[in-house]
Amino acid sequence: MSEREIRRAGVLGRVKAGELSQKEAATMLRLSYRQVKRLYRRYEAEGSQGLVHRTAGRRSNHAKSEAFRRRVLKIVREQYGGAPGDRLGPTLAAEHLEEDHGLAVDAETLRRWMLEAGLWSRNRKRKAYRQRRTRRRHFGELVQMDGSFEAWLIKKMRLAGIRDYEAGGDASLSGHKGGHFYRGLTSSLEGC
Repeated sequence: MSEREIRRAGVLGRVKAGELSQKEAATMLRLSYRQVKRLYRRYEAEGSQGLVHRTAGRRSNHAKSEAFRRRVLKIVREQYGGAPGDRLGPTLAAEHLEEDHGLAVDAETLRRWMLEAGLWSRNRKRKAYRQRRTRRRHFGELVQMDGSFEAWLIKKMRLAGIRDYEAGGDASLSGHKGGHFYRGLTSSLEGC
């Protein structure tokens, strides 16, 4: 029984006990008086099971036949199945079934069938979680420097707060010196 049917059974039980009138029950259940009279007759005759919807548990009128279902799953298993990384998903498999075999199946229906048959799993393709690096214990451990002496680099270094030794530049805003930049020094790799 659904929650709505359980609620109806409770209210109609109070009607049967004489605590409520059918009009009050209709207001509580947000149904018409005629509908409550019909439900109450069924409740008196069959009990709370009489309030269960008549189509509950029955196969849909629009359901595909069992033979069609087996045929579709056989094709999916043989041609579109495989290991989790190699197999086709329900949407693409449904498209191929219609184009290649002339079997029209909705992708959601095929997904349900494939789940029941064990041909599809709900695993999502997520990227691996990227954990941020831990903070370094000492200031400047990850400072990287470029050894070129181009004008654009010197300008960028001044903007970044790295002190230009000859120009007597200021330290960074944090009060820490990121490093020193000496002009006129030659690289040990020159002439290589």
